[in-house]
Amino acid sequence: MNTNLKKYYQISLEELKNCLQSDKGWNIILSQGTQEYIFEFSFKSMKGIVIRVASSITKSDCARACGQDAIRVYSFNTISKKGFVKGKSVYRIASWEKNLKKAVMNCYNDSLERGKKENRIK
Repeated sequence: MNTNLKKYYQISLEELKNCLQSDKGWNIILSQGTQEYIFEFSFKSMKGIVIRVASSITKSDCARACGQDAIRVYSFNTISKKGFVKGKSVYRIASWEKNLKKAVMNCYNDSLERGKKENRIK
């Protein structure tokens, strides 16, 4: 038996709210056509660009079953309704919070880099 396998961790909405705090600029949105909570952070320096975290937590406040879905991090252009930077998937394992923060920071930096290249930064 392989003991290196990562064990699934059931994440609650409250745990995600504690990680992606509203006083740090995160909002929860309920996007049409989705059954999960999405957290959104707006860039002040780039109009219409947001980082989104698709939580995999359904509106019944529980994460999808083991192996069904990871937490997805990406940036999105709310004006053109197109993806801006493809981020990373974060697996729901014990180290999810550390991995999520790293994925968010990478997406943030990649979005700023693209924004600079396209002269979007105010």
